[in-house]
Amino acid sequence: MAQKNKTGAKASDAGKPIVIKKYANRRLYNTATGEFVTLEALHQMVQREELFTVQDAKTGKEQWRERIGGNHGASPTLVGGRLLFHSKEGETVALKPGREFQVLARNKLDGQHHASAAVSDDGLYLRTEKAIYKISE
Repeated sequence: MAQKNKTGAKASDAGKPIVIKKYANRRLYNTATGEFVTLEALHQMVQREELFTVQDAKTGKEQWRERIGGNHGASPTLVGGRLLFHSKEGETVALKPGREFQVLARNKLDGQHHASAAVSDDGLYLRTEKAIYKISE
């Protein structure tokens, strides 16, 4: 029997990912809800720990499917050509944006990340419940 998941979409197969189609114009379409979605909507799906996969709308080819681990409450940050994910366990994972999955770095700080990074001209600021960190060259 089909149940509604946290997006309101029907999920008939437990554990089966929701398919998001990516069009050439960069628009994203949620096939479960029948609506175009934003990157913010995908972020909310990540926070709710929903499984989804992004496929090329024309070919149906999956872009990539990987897990970076951790529990994420903070929004990802795009800075310096890197997509940064900050976990509640204090780990930041840097990914190279693109069609191929590539982890550039993993770094762990003391404490949990509950907020997105702040970016300024002189560095990147990360806050945990224990400290504020400035990362710069």
